[in-house]
Amino acid sequence: MKVIRGDDYTGGFEATSHLISKGCKDIVFIGGPLSCSLYTERLSGYKAALQENKIAFKKQRIFFFFMS
Repeated sequence: MKVIRGDDYTGGFEATSHLISKGCKDIVFIGGPLSCSLYTERLSGYKAALQENKIAFKKQRIFFFFMS
């Protein structure tokens, strides 16, 4: 079985860094359940980009969706 997998940490980091480079300072993270590594990695990349750019992490800017 072959699996194609992206680098979710880097994706979260680069997406957030791109928004910051365009002047955004209050960036929201929207993800799925943290039981899925895809979302935990993206969230880690998001947080790292904020930290690297000296933007405070705000827990109230994190949202999760769950499909039923």
